[in-house]
Order: sequence, then structure tokens, then C-alpha cells
Amino acid sequence: MSRALEEIYQQLGRLCASRLPLPDAVKELSKSLRDGSSRKLVDAMDAVGDQTASGEAFSDAIDAQAKTFPAFHRRLIRAGETGGCLSEALLETARQARMNRETNALIRGALLLPFFSLAFAFGLLFFVASFLIPVFRAMVFDIYGEGSALPTLTEWIFRLRHFDLVFLVLCILCTFLGLISLLGGRRVRSLMLWLQGKVPGSQKIGRNIDMACLCGMLATFLRGRSSLPESLELSADMMQVHHARNRLFSIAENIESGVSPSEAFKGHKEIDPLLPLLFADTPVEALASELEELSTLFQVRVEAGQKHLFAAWKIFLFVVLLLLSLLVVISVLAPLVTMFYWF
Repeated sequence: MSRALEEIYQQLGRLCASRLPLPDAVKELSKSLRDGSSRKLVDAMDAVGDQTASGEAFSDAIDAQAKTFPAFHRRLIRAGETGGCLSEALLETARQARMNRETNALIRGALLLPFFSLAFAFGLLFFVASFLIPVFRAMVFDIYGEGSALPTLTEWIFRLRHFDLVFLVLCILCTFLGLISLLGGRRVRSLMLWLQGKVPGSQKIGRNIDMACLCGMLATFLRGRSSLPESLELSADMMQVHHARNRLFSIAENIESGVSPSEAFKGHKEIDPLLPLLFADTPVEALASELEELSTLFQVRVEAGQKHLFAAWKIFLFVVLLLLSLLVVISVLAPLVTMFYWF
């Protein structure tokens, strides 16, 4: 449904920008959804059309359809409607929805293969440690007697049977992480981004996503003729991370007290250094368009970071699977070689 919502916001934004009355725009869009869209979405848009036609605000109408429209989208649209820039807010919501969908797809692509491959490898080790090694050990001691001296490598291989539960837990953990990466939701996405952030050189993917969202929202509110402090406060309300939200409120207060925007944005780890540079060198009338360009740049950084992360995962996965494969081969062959050597 995320792609369908993205298209709805995009079309509504264009229709509002063309000065078509909002109730008529919603009704026309609702009619176009009847073929090929889910019944739930069609019913929600019909309800929104009826409510706007009766004089209710668009943001109130979509708030009544909370099961269909995500909370973040509703807040962004309400802020845009309050600030007099509904069409810009709808277009920005469509962009944010697309960026969120593409980021989620990149996250799944980067993490599914490693998690399920490692789950298979640990599952194979569990099978070897639980079933094959005890059989080989019993065969060896049946022939040569319990307590017979064995080569050091064989002794180490036989000790793997004590780690069968460890391999099982790792197999289950990797399978679980692979499965939850298939799911949507803010918490799952945050967990995946946290895991990605632990990979060296991942270019701070999480912060770049936040900066892309922030720059896009600031551009939207500035186009609606909100002041910079007001735009920051509206954007802060949109942020889903508590400490980032508080930081933006603090920056807005500093700007209202007379601190220049470039100075107010400096020295915060949540804020990319490009943002204070933009405010230092860009005239006020060009801020909105420059912020849009900067938002696109951060999105490009996200995509580049994801590609780097995927390459790092592949190298890591190759090394780990190679080591685990060697361990499996040695654990199977070492007892056999020992038996042939003693014969």
C-alpha cells in the first residue's frame, strides 16, 4: 500500500497546485482508484472526500482514517495545511514515502542474504556437532577403546559437540533477524539501521536519512512562507527520534533569540556540517530550492552508503562462510583420516 499512498499524495499535490478545489480533487482521485486499488484504500479516500466536501479540514479527514494513513504522513500534511502550503506538503509527503520505501528495500537487500546465509551455516554446524561428530567419536572409540590418544586436531574437532547449542542459538538468531528485516515498521527499520551503523564505512546512513527528511521538510515549510524558526519547530514535530526533535527545538529557540542560522546549526552531532554552510552562504529567497537540492544529495549519500554496506557484507559473508565451510569439512574428514591412519 505504500506505493499507492505515494501516488495518491503525488496526484493530490499536483491537483491542489492547479487550484482545483480540494473536495473535487479528492473525489476525482477516489474515482480513479476504484480499478486496481485495495478496497480499504478506496473506502478511506471516499470517506476523506465526503468529509472535505462537508467542510472539514483535509488533515482532520485523514486523521479519521488513521489505519490507512501513517502518523508521520498525517503530521506532515497537517503542518503543511496549517502553514498554508498543503500542495507542497503533499508533494513532500510523496517524496518522503518514496524515500522510505526505497530505503526499506535497500535495507532488506543488504541484510536478507547475510542473515539467512549465516543461519544456514550455523544450522549445518549444529547438525555436524549434534549428529555427525558423536557418531564418528563413537566409531573411533569402539575400534580403539575409550580414552585412546587421538591427534590434536581430532580432539579439537570432537570438542565441537559441546557447542551444539551455541550453533543452534546463532542459527535461530540469524533466522529471526532475517525474518524481522522482511517486516515493516519504524522499530524494525531503526534496528536494521543500527545494525548497519556498526559496519565500518557505512557513511552514517541513519544520519543521512534524517538530514534528507529534515531538508525536504524545511524546504516545504519555507515555501509556505513560514519563518525559519517556525519551519524548524514544524519539522521537529515530524522527527521520530526524541533527541533529534529536542535538538531542532533548541536550534529554533537560538535563532529566535538572534543567533545566526549558520551558528545555531554548528556543533551538533545530529546535524551534518553541510547544513550550517548552506545557511551561511545562501540568501533567504533561495533557501527552499537549495534545501531541496541538499535533501537530494543526502538521499544519494544514503544510496551510496547502502551500496558500500552491501559490498562490505558480501566480503564479510564470504570470509565467514569460507571459515565455517572449512570447519565443517575438517570436522567430517579429520576423524576419517585418523581412522585410516590408524589402520
